[in-house]
Amino acid sequence: MSAPKCNIFVGIEDPYTRKLLLQSLERYKVISSVVEIEPNTPVSKDQYSSSQQSIFWLEYEQIPFEEIQIESRKTQKNSEPGQFSVVSCAYCIRKGLIRKAQMSMGLNVYIAKHPESILSTAIPETYILDLDDPEYLDEALNECFEVQEAMEQNMQIINSGLDSSQTKKFLLKPSLTGKGTGIHIFQFRNELEDILSNEFKLDDSDDSDEELEINQEQNNVEMNSSYDWQSGYGSAISQIREWVIQRYVDRPLLLSLFRNRKFHIRVYCLAVGGISVYVFREMLALFASKPYDSSYKNTKDSFSYITNTYVQTKHSDFDEETLVKLFWELDGSSSHSNTKIPQNKLPEKNSDRFVTSTELEFIYQQIKDITRDLFDAATSNFTTFQPWNNCFEMFGLDFIVNEDLQVFFLEANAYPDFKQTGSKLSMLVSRFFDSVVEKVIDSFVISANNSKDGLSNDSNPALDFVFSKTMFG
Repeated sequence: MSAPKCNIFVGIEDPYTRKLLLQSLERYKVISSVVEIEPNTPVSKDQYSSSQQSIFWLEYEQIPFEEIQIESRKTQKNSEPGQFSVVSCAYCIRKGLIRKAQMSMGLNVYIAKHPESILSTAIPETYILDLDDPEYLDEALNECFEVQEAMEQNMQIINSGLDSSQTKKFLLKPSLTGKGTGIHIFQFRNELEDILSNEFKLDDSDDSDEELEINQEQNNVEMNSSYDWQSGYGSAISQIREWVIQRYVDRPLLLSLFRNRKFHIRVYCLAVGGISVYVFREMLALFASKPYDSSYKNTKDSFSYITNTYVQTKHSDFDEETLVKLFWELDGSSSHSNTKIPQNKLPEKNSDRFVTSTELEFIYQQIKDITRDLFDAATSNFTTFQPWNNCFEMFGLDFIVNEDLQVFFLEANAYPDFKQTGSKLSMLVSRFFDSVVEKVIDSFVISANNSKDGLSNDSNPALDFVFSKTMFG
């Protein structure tokens, strides 16, 4: 008996991602054909057949969500392989996870109901700032008075002769944009005013192409009966003026082996159907270009304080090999790798700080626990996250670790920018795609065992299962 066949439509725009994805797809005999289509070109019904299964691996705006939604209603239970004629590589509605303001509101509700959750300590204090014009900053700050009080206290600290290491720092982030765009550190009211004034001036001067790019990458429009899927997106300017203010993690873990530069951890995860979530064990440590300045004399120095790789590429001495590392290679002492670290014992702080393999495992366990509760929180509000059974999606999650080895969740990104991994570590992305394709085929088409060339039939050892919830039925 021959295996069921399907068509996979690939329209990913980024050449780096597209190439690696196609390489992973080629390994599977179960796929009858891979159809490459032009990026940002909607797929029409005459391009796929209702009699043959179609998997759409496209940019968000290309996906025929009307067909996906109709097909998702065929069952009120999690899918069996081959059950759906159309499958999407993205959930239509998931702003409760990827839009910072909506995510913050959802997490606050979840933590109030589940104070025992790891999220209660893993989420930096976050406030929403709605602002249409810098002149109305006073009114906007009334909704996040804690930030206003902290800025006043910071000024008192400086006026009393103490240094900036004693002040509270905050990050200002647009709710929608990615690639480190619009992220700023501030301590005082005048700094916040200057940042907002400059940002609004930049908004006014942005051309329409940049506005469209922002929307296509981050502003994933929910489907409703009146929406015209061919009409494009609304104004990016109206969207970007929703901000979040987040407490800055000002005691990051600094490793002498890596010149005491700040880093964050990029974690790739996969959500399948309605819904199971997996974390890819191979993670990235993304470093800043310059050593961390704990005196905070120049918080505008993004090459010291902001670890986003896209931002760091602007540095004149940018070196991919230096700034993009494998998480598990942060182990600085194999001789100490078997040392047991009690969870209630804080590590010793000194200038020769390193991490052991045991500590890395401790960090990874926190990441898995946070991811589990993060998706539990996101799926608790059906208006902001709807995991349809015939969808799957890859997300990039960002975490930071402080000097006490406590992990903090920063943000979630849809359609993560895989090319920032670089050429040297492209095999990590390739292995992730191999794992994702196997899981997708196994979940939606047919069991992947014995269906691929040259790959082990082991059950996805690189993907760690962390969460499952039945959303329908």
